[in-house]
Amino acid sequence: MGMVSGGLNDQHPGTHWLYGMYVTPAARGSVAASRLVEAVIAWAKGQGATELFLHVTRSVERAHAFYLKMGFVETGERHVMDRDRRLELLTMRRSLVDE
Repeated sequence: MGMVSGGLNDQHPGTHWLYGMYVTPAARGSVAASRLVEAVIAWAKGQGATELFLHVTRSVERAHAFYLKMGFVETGERHVMDRDRRLELLTMRRSLVDE
């Protein structure tokens, strides 16, 4: 139905990140995506994280809206994707405190 990974980011020492989120087209709109995010949140909290970060491609409005719904907010940080310089990445974060 989908996959996701969580990890650390050497460019932002001490931060925890959600990476590589993908949900198959047939499972989009179901609870699959939120369960995948929840799994990474549980991992990050287990590591003692107080925040979780991600990058989302600016042009993928559905993904951006989903992450907003999941409690992520834009940090104002933007990057050009290394492997495709035409794509802009937005950095988003979610507080894990008081959950």
